[in-house]
Amino acid sequence: MRIIIPILLIILLIAGGFFAVSLVPYHIYTLALSEGVDTDFIKTQTMPESMYKGGKYTFEKLEAVFVEDESLYKNFHFDFFTLPFPFRHPLFRAMPLVENLSKDKPNLGLRLMDTKNKMLAEFLNRDHFKFQLELGKHKLFNLPVYKKMILDKSQEQVFRDVFEKDIRIPNYKEMGMLNYILKIKKQYEYDELVYNLFILKLRNDYLPKSARKIAFYEDKGFGVAEIDIEKEGEKYLQEIVFILHRGIVYSLSLKSRRYTSEAEAYRRRLLQNLRWKESISGDSSVPIYGEYRELEYTKRIDQEGMLYLFAAWSHELQKKEFLKEMIQFLERGKENSMQLTPLYKFAYKKFGTTFSLKDKLKEDAKARLERKIKEELEAELKRERNSNSEIDDSKFETEEKKIEYFLDKAKEGDNSDEDEDVLVVE
Repeated sequence: MRIIIPILLIILLIAGGFFAVSLVPYHIYTLALSEGVDTDFIKTQTMPESMYKGGKYTFEKLEAVFVEDESLYKNFHFDFFTLPFPFRHPLFRAMPLVENLSKDKPNLGLRLMDTKNKMLAEFLNRDHFKFQLELGKHKLFNLPVYKKMILDKSQEQVFRDVFEKDIRIPNYKEMGMLNYILKIKKQYEYDELVYNLFILKLRNDYLPKSARKIAFYEDKGFGVAEIDIEKEGEKYLQEIVFILHRGIVYSLSLKSRRYTSEAEAYRRRLLQNLRWKESISGDSSVPIYGEYRELEYTKRIDQEGMLYLFAAWSHELQKKEFLKEMIQFLERGKENSMQLTPLYKFAYKKFGTTFSLKDKLKEDAKARLERKIKEELEAELKRERNSNSEIDDSKFETEEKKIEYFLDKAKEGDNSDEDEDVLVVE
């Protein structure tokens, strides 16, 4: 009997030691979230509580419902999205947004102003990126058993978990040590802890740190990160939408003014109608431009015509004809200076001219030379037609050679001001 008791005590101590050791990963996991850890296997930084929680996206209930006529909106194919434009709305004045002009492909969007020229809402497309399940240099994720566990999951499932999964676990201080010991191992296996840390890594890589909430919009299949913004005394809600399609994440930023029924109505409409749609340069713009050409002249020189051209241009940003027509038709309308200003700015930055037909023409030397060559060529052809003289086509090997001939003649007539950097026509 004297021998049995010490043996039992030793067995209990060994078992207790193994059990205590088995709880160490849970303690380290709690520290990884609450304080951050820096070990050979994993490194984490503390993040806002919102980045740990996740959840399902829902709309808050409204005390009053803002009902609108459906004819005030039209869903446009804009960049890689289909979304509603308020093109006949009496309460919204749409201003084109063209941001990050130094990039090859700037970000485009619309800012909706109220009748007092205060911003109600705006959306802006953002750069898209590859969604890769990179394990990085973390030794923990590269252990064969965990590496296989992570890579066996589909991109779609991981993407959803980035926004929806709650990666928090109970704290022993909140549960009490006994309950913690009895329940924690049953509820959370080691595999899940490692996967949660991987989700935390992806949130740190892809999501804004200032987000107050992240959630997955199940009906639409996209993730949303919400950010609170205050500007010039007004409070705004910014929602960044992330849509996964064939390994690429496409994102769109939506800002809406808080506590304003019109802004809230448009916010809901956009999120409920938003979907991904492929943008094909040269094809996607054709049907939009076709509809624009069918508009009455009075609509083509107003906001409605601008929105058609703006949507068409989003698919072919290198095609200056859309931008040129947008500017010159807006100039023929009334009170369009607010819409014209960002277009002038981008046109001059990208093409060296504002394309203006009024007193806003500003162009650099290259754009001026191209314009004068074109004008001289058109004038030369007009003179030839008016004089009824026939051109001897046998002199030219091809039609291109014929055009080059007239271009050379036009250049010969351009001898002035070629060294000027900028010309502003008053």
